[in-house]
Amino acid sequence: MADDASLLSRIRFSPTPFNRAAGERSLETLAPQAAARDLVLGVAGCSPYLARLMERYPEILAAALAASPDESLARCSSAAFAAADETEPAAQMK
Repeated sequence: MADDASLLSRIRFSPTPFNRAAGERSLETLAPQAAARDLVLGVAGCSPYLARLMERYPEILAAALAASPDESLARCSSAAFAAADETEPAAQMK
């Protein structure tokens, strides 16, 4: 598999949802691609925090699934280094 393959194409298994109903609510809200359904169900069914983030920012979820993990890591690292350069704690946390 190419290093630039999307995260979605690399998914081989997904967590079993602890709270299946919560995971299913996220599926209704997000209507993910078929390949991502099990992942969304499992993640949202195990983590209320992540479920809320996915529901609040579905465009970030879609972008993360479409990007390669290397691209996502580079983007996150860049944002973390930029935040470290901020002098105000509120700007760092944003």
